[in-house]
Amino acid sequence: VVGLGMNGHVGFNEPGSGADAPTRVVSLPPGSRQVATDRYRASAEPLSGITLGMDRLLDSREIWLLVRGAPKAAVLKRALEGPQSAGCPASWLRSHPQLMVLADEPAWTGLG
Repeated sequence: VVGLGMNGHVGFNEPGSGADAPTRVVSLPPGSRQVATDRYRASAEPLSGITLGMDRLLDSREIWLLVRGAPKAAVLKRALEGPQSAGCPASWLRSHPQLMVLADEPAWTGLG
């Protein structure tokens, strides 16, 4: 179970992460740091995180991608209908044979 970030990240596989990206410690961009601070009510903004690599995610039996809210509609469209690329790491999930996308109606807006 993974969520979709506003910049197309999955876990902390930020843009620039290839399909073969390993599990690793990553530096977080400002937007991801702010979301993590707000979501987890952290007392200090995290500068880095640990992510399960795209390689391990794509090796899993199944992947459930959770997407909520109208602000995620454009990035969900990019992930599902745009080119597969490191610019939108969530796009790599499309190659998984057992990908299930669970999105609310506002997030699903704009998909054909």
